Amino acid sequence: MTRRETTIAKAILDFLHDLDYGQAQEIVIHAGACEKFLALIPLSEFESVFQLCAREGWLDAVPRRFKGTLWSISAAGEKARLEMR
Repeated sequence: MTRRETTIAKAILDFLHDLDYGQAQEIVIHAGACEKFLALIPLSEFESVFQLCAREGWLDAVPRRFKGTLWSISAAGEKARLEMR
């Protein structure tokens, strides 16, 4: 991962951590990560890093029948977030 990708991943994980094990839709996570990142993250870049986080097992998905998937931070994500300091 590049330094920028790591910073975006940390913003994603920090936002989900701040939800106190709550869940959010991807679009809400994008907005929250932009706030943590202190700049607009282009959607294509966000989606790439978001998928990387999901592949690494840092995110837990909760599929819903009618309103899309909700996401939360996993235990592995908490550990990775702390290592990204």
